[in-house]
Amino acid sequence: MTDPEKTSLKQSIVFIVRALRLIWNSSHKWSAISLATTVLRGAIPIVMLWTIKLLIDTVTDQIGTGHFDHRHTIEALVLTAVTFLLNSLSSIGAQLVSTKHGYCVNDHIARIIHRKSTKIGYGYFENPDYQDMFYRALTEASFRPQRVFYGIAGALQNALTLCLIGIILLSIHKAMPLMLIAVAMPVVIYRIRFSRKYFNLMRRQTSEVRKSDYYHRLLTAKEFAKEIRLFDLGNLFRHRYVATTLSVRQKQYRFILSRTVREMAMQVFMSAVLLAIFSYVIWRTIGGDFSIGSMAMYFMALQRGYSSMQEMLTRIASLYEDNLFLKNLFEYLDIRTSESTAVGDFPSPMRRGIEVRNVSFKYATTERTVLSNISFEIRPGETVAIVGANGSGKSTLIKLLCGLYEPTQGTICIDGRPLSGISRGSIAKNVSVIFQDFMLYNASARDNIWFGNIKCRPTDANVSMAASQAGIAPVFENLKSGYDTSLGNLFPDSEMLSQGEWQRTALARSFYNDSQIIILDEPTSSLDAFTESEIIDNFRTIVSRRTAIIVSHRLSTIKMADRVIVLKDNGIAEQGRLADLLGQDGYLKSMIDKMK
Repeated sequence: MTDPEKTSLKQSIVFIVRALRLIWNSSHKWSAISLATTVLRGAIPIVMLWTIKLLIDTVTDQIGTGHFDHRHTIEALVLTAVTFLLNSLSSIGAQLVSTKHGYCVNDHIARIIHRKSTKIGYGYFENPDYQDMFYRALTEASFRPQRVFYGIAGALQNALTLCLIGIILLSIHKAMPLMLIAVAMPVVIYRIRFSRKYFNLMRRQTSEVRKSDYYHRLLTAKEFAKEIRLFDLGNLFRHRYVATTLSVRQKQYRFILSRTVREMAMQVFMSAVLLAIFSYVIWRTIGGDFSIGSMAMYFMALQRGYSSMQEMLTRIASLYEDNLFLKNLFEYLDIRTSESTAVGDFPSPMRRGIEVRNVSFKYATTERTVLSNISFEIRPGETVAIVGANGSGKSTLIKLLCGLYEPTQGTICIDGRPLSGISRGSIAKNVSVIFQDFMLYNASARDNIWFGNIKCRPTDANVSMAASQAGIAPVFENLKSGYDTSLGNLFPDSEMLSQGEWQRTALARSFYNDSQIIILDEPTSSLDAFTESEIIDNFRTIVSRRTAIIVSHRLSTIKMADRVIVLKDNGIAEQGRLADLLGQDGYLKSMIDKMK
């Protein structure tokens, strides 16, 4: 990530152009309508000033002559009323257009972020720096691009209004427009400086703000509710939330207070200048240079010009601030996804199998080596168990075999093809996985199974077969709407499952995918002995024509394997047939003996 202080003018222009392109691509029609509405709103105030001047001059002329022309008065009054009505209607219409356009923009950007977040490398999600980046991008994405569009459109509207008002103010004095600009410039310069400092403050506080949000989630989310109550952690986390949030807000408040005091001083100065100009117009009106209608028009023009100038300066400063914050969004969108390089196909069918060659791995956030110089092969159709103590690297090895991570050193090949060169879609088609921390989808039972292979139509036969193989079919068949019953407890008319039932559902999901390789990470950890025995009997049939990799601590599960790979101290301690390893005085035998 680059230093925000070093953002160049060229980069700023690029960010603004990209933001405008995002807005335009969200909806060409509504973007054009929004722009047209903005231009119309910029011209209306001048028409209002002219009609008010016409009405006042019509009335004062008649008062001066003593002759009342009702027709001209009514015409001027109707014209003024029509202008005011047009201003009100255009304001209401602009709000409607802005709302519709906002829907289009938010939906378009959400689609882009969703597409990006599902394609981005898994390793990013376990990196705190990425979490900061993603948090900033997600925070800014909902409104910054749209603010840039409306900021530019609003600035153009203000500029159009000011140009037309400037023509009127030239009648007072030729230097009048320049005087207003000169008085206003210090404000915009200060606001731009403040925007940069505020941007840098917000970037520095990202981790603190995420921590505050985390404590808020601990106190409110369902998955933490049991332990919060059982261990009486509510007060502790409330205090931590308050302390973290207070620290963040105090820094922001001191910053904003400093800006407010300075801006108030500037506003006092600008109000004094405006009062002096009003006095000058009154003096010339008394001297006969201006009519009463002209004086009223000048007063309103000055007030409107001052207001438009303030709005334009605010928008320019906001535009600069938005441009800085857009960096957060675009640095996220510019992360390269694995699809940019991985385009190969998974060998089908496999002939040589999986080859792990001198693989080492460590996470980007630590110097600790998780796996060191691992080498082994798994032949097609073979069932291999990976065994080891907690922290030995089993789950990390599974993530490497799935292609979620790339080795720090060494290669993983499928029939001699590097796994890193095979596309994510091709891996998903050929590798089915159930992780120890499997997902609980709040969707129908049918969908929970179908998600294992969404390219295969979820027929009753296919779904029920996978459910039967996982031992969950009787549960689903007895639900009030069968396989169409929604699972979980987030939505109405749903049925909650036990942890063991959820695990069997996850197993059914992995069985539904008719893949070449099936990987099971602690597949029976939440199951009772009877259900485990039933699934193991089914499992032999399920893997009869697949390559299977099982991570487990249970001897009953390990017995299904043709071969066992034992991990210890970041490497392979031993490997071979289970019977042979148990017949030796090795590491696996000592682990089994300790469990007895």
